[in-house]
Amino acid sequence: MRHARGIGARLAGAALLLLLAPAHAATAQPRFASLNVCADQLLLMLADREEIASLSYHGANPNFSYYWERAQGLPVNRGQAEELLAAEPTLVLGGAFSNPATQHLLEHLGTTVLPLEVPSDFAGIRAQTLAVAEALGHPERGRALVAELDRRLAALKFGAPERRPLAAVYQENGITAGRGTLVDAVIAAGGFENLASRIGLASYAALPLETLVLHRPDLLITSLETTDAPSLARQTLYHPALRAVARGAVQVTIPAPLWVCPGPYTVEAAERLARLRGPAVAEAPQ
Repeated sequence: MRHARGIGARLAGAALLLLLAPAHAATAQPRFASLNVCADQLLLMLADREEIASLSYHGANPNFSYYWERAQGLPVNRGQAEELLAAEPTLVLGGAFSNPATQHLLEHLGTTVLPLEVPSDFAGIRAQTLAVAEALGHPERGRALVAELDRRLAALKFGAPERRPLAAVYQENGITAGRGTLVDAVIAAGGFENLASRIGLASYAALPLETLVLHRPDLLITSLETTDAPSLARQTLYHPALRAVARGAVQVTIPAPLWVCPGPYTVEAAERLARLRGPAVAEAPQ
């Protein structure tokens, strides 16, 4: 009996989804939705406000979203298929950080889903911006954003200095960002050498505090997060040895929305680092 009730509930749920299935084939106005905060940024950059059917619930959160102000007042979703189907989007931006079951069901019921990768460098940001702009029907906006990105990156080009000052990312649980990460690309664009790359670390990995002390970086990026909420993960950030490293380095915190989700705006993180290059060299031990 219990088994029968379970089957009945599943059938009722399937019937509800079919009733909610999009009937937008004859709708002239495109409607777009996104399933994660990184996809939100692309919609908020490239689509008209009236074209946005739904954003993820993080889209209006200033701790994660670069365009959180633009997201105010727009419909939100928590990644459930029922929510997305009810919004009747013509295109949904999904990808690695979105529920695969939701994406599969949306496609099965006739909604186009565009899976997005997470670029790890500025070349990837360019390509994704242009591709999404084309998919949204606004290719000229994508080209304009990429042109502005390239202009700002070109302004950061350095000559051939005697040495590039050393930068180190040290965040919660002693994690750093090495080769193959967007953070590494930003550090290079800002005119620094990444300590994690120098010692052969790739992706996100643990950086021993002893290694940090030994190499004495000129610039210390102590966290990628914007919150100072107490946690066990943050205890390493208050270690006396880290304080000693910090006393001999320039310190900076880059707001998480600048480089957690890759976008043309990520160049601002590189610009912030570039402005610290002079002070970092001046404070470096001779």
